[in-house]
Amino acid sequence: MADGRKKKIKRYLPAAAVLLLTVIRFYLGVKTPVYLQADAAMDDFLYIQYATHILGGKWLGDFSALVLLKTAGPALILAVNYVLGISYPVSLAAGYMLAAALFSLAMYRLVRSRGFAIALYVYLLYSPGMFHEENVQKVYRGGYIVIFTLLVLGAVVGQFAARGAARKKEVALWSLLGCFALPIFYYLKEDSVWILPFVCGGTAFTMIGLWNNKDTRKVWRFGAALAPLLALGCVTVGYKMVNYHYYGEYAITDREGTYFKEVVADLLQVDDGKGFENLGVWVTRNMVHTAAEHSKTLEELLPYVEQSWKNWCGESEAPGDFCIWAFRGAMELSGAYGQGGAYVDSCYQKIHEELEHAFESGELKRWEGRFYISPTARGLTAGEFAGYFRERFPRAVKLLAAYQENATTSQEARGLSENLALMSNVTMTHFRWGGTNSKYYKGDEVIVAIENKIVRLYQKTGWAFFWVGLAGCTGLLLATAAKLAQRKTVGRQGDILLVLLGLIASCLLLMAAVLWFCNFLPERKVYDYLCAAIPLMETAKAVGCYYAVCGARHLWKKRRMFPILQQRKI
Repeated sequence: MADGRKKKIKRYLPAAAVLLLTVIRFYLGVKTPVYLQADAAMDDFLYIQYATHILGGKWLGDFSALVLLKTAGPALILAVNYVLGISYPVSLAAGYMLAAALFSLAMYRLVRSRGFAIALYVYLLYSPGMFHEENVQKVYRGGYIVIFTLLVLGAVVGQFAARGAARKKEVALWSLLGCFALPIFYYLKEDSVWILPFVCGGTAFTMIGLWNNKDTRKVWRFGAALAPLLALGCVTVGYKMVNYHYYGEYAITDREGTYFKEVVADLLQVDDGKGFENLGVWVTRNMVHTAAEHSKTLEELLPYVEQSWKNWCGESEAPGDFCIWAFRGAMELSGAYGQGGAYVDSCYQKIHEELEHAFESGELKRWEGRFYISPTARGLTAGEFAGYFRERFPRAVKLLAAYQENATTSQEARGLSENLALMSNVTMTHFRWGGTNSKYYKGDEVIVAIENKIVRLYQKTGWAFFWVGLAGCTGLLLATAAKLAQRKTVGRQGDILLVLLGLIASCLLLMAAVLWFCNFLPERKVYDYLCAAIPLMETAKAVGCYYAVCGARHLWKKRRMFPILQQRKI
């Protein structure tokens, strides 16, 4: 009897430990103090306004420079949470635990190691990325981006791992998860395109696997694999139609699918003959004035551009994409937004056509030798690209590997009291009023202290896991390459390597895009923008560490081949 009890305890002990860690993590997530910024009119508070308009049946509100500024995904989530009576901290905590569990389950189906899946789940569960102020304390989109990144990746990996199985329910569930998660993820932010190579690649390999297996070569299986991408396409068309119905512009935001994007792209290419070496300045005042000399419509708008530019930057040059914000403000000051989206787009169309005519005639010159990652971001020469990335890319790796800029805080709310009250109502959270007695928030300080201790543990061990993980990934790559060279089948090992390379490539792609865009921002903000890369690197490190341990165990079992180890009894 005693032996039977011991076996049962050993069997259920891991599950009990994981359950306990999950409950603790949920408690920490729910109790994490929220940092309301009602003065962030273009960021945190903007989504509250969007959500309020959605709840009132007005979509994103009356047409203005704020309406097509950002995607509506986060606001829709806030609105749904409000209807369901779910607070912002609860939605983040529960959503993240579910995402980590489903992603770990997908990786289990791939690796087929219960110990690895449990370790990965716990590792992700207490990740500093979801103890970071920007992601979980501000009412913004960082936390939801991390959650839906894991859900999308889990859906793709799950489909890929199940491609040779005959489990209909499992395949259908992974497909439904992808149909749900991919469209939401894609419209949480304006630059979510970085995940599509992984999704498309994973879908392609899944379909190849289905085609090569006679037992799974069925139409519905191919449909299930393609369904998430089809769902994204349908949601995209529907989203644009809604915007067109309300605002007269068939676009998601004004940075794509509109003539505003074309005008920004034109201005970024204007060669004013003076040049500028500061990578943080995308468009100078002189470039705008040079363009206005060849566009009558822009010349008429120029006084409003100057006024808006001063509101944003004073007498200085506009850093980064602030020039884009200034142009939105200029068009609003001119009164164009009061005449609807079609009129605003027609104004930008005139400017674009006039500038294009000047470019084609040679009256206006473009910068030569520059290439652009996006039509609405600064172009770089080959020399600028090499120098910039040689300096900042290693620092970005350090940011992610050691969570250098990660922090949980307890801060007083900012902004007008009525705006803070609205934010508190929509998110169903309490917050710290400015100038209040800090003793009242002693409980918050305890939670913050605990979370920062967890963060410091990850920070201290981050580099060790990085190097061990890198060694394990390298070993997996070499072992798979050796099998291929010997014309042996790689099986599951090859599948794991394929997914691992996809995760690493996605992480590098996101890092490159963020660094390009953030060339005018400090490293703290770079870390904020890299929130989705954190679970990618963590998963790659976990897989690498798993194979490093497996390799070490294999060598230990083969120690008879090493007389030196045998003599020393190691």
